[in-house]
Amino acid sequence: MALFKKQGGSFAGKLTALTFESKDWESEKGKPYSTLTAKLVIEKDGADDSIEQYLPAGFFYPNDGQTISDDEETLEGGAAVGDSSEFAKFVQ
Repeated sequence: MALFKKQGGSFAGKLTALTFESKDWESEKGKPYSTLTAKLVIEKDGADDSIEQYLPAGFFYPNDGQTISDDEETLEGGAAVGDSSEFAKFVQ
């Protein structure tokens, strides 16, 4: 996994895991959708324990075959990661 440095600070660490989680919603138009959250596990330099960080990532429509894999590591069927989401900013 990649090393990264927090903008404007001296924090450095290592990304040790990345998985995706979802929450189901009903829309006003009747088509259910799920919001997508990226869960990052980060090992800070010099720390004994890792921390978890949750970043909003986007959405998907489970009724259209868009899902998260069983291991929660892969988006399947065209789930949409928002261009301006916190996860997209982290990746950029």
